Amino acid sequence: MAEERALAEFVFRRLSDELADIAQLSFLIWEHEPLFGHTGFQQQIERPSQSDLVVIILWSRLGTRLPSDYRRSW
Repeated sequence: MAEERALAEFVFRRLSDELADIAQLSFLIWEHEPLFGHTGFQQQIERPSQSDLVVIILWSRLGTRLPSDYRRSW
């Protein structure tokens, strides 16, 4: 994931420079944020709903596998 995140940061920084006159962009990687022991890390991460745009890079499958007999209706 390090390579993908580095590429995403490069693209983001470039966009940030190009759009500096019309928008303020903030790049946040939660692993780089200070986290404290008073609560779990998820409670300390800024909620996506507090942002206008969120890009998430996932390493593996999200959710659980569907049963083998599952069929789509379309």
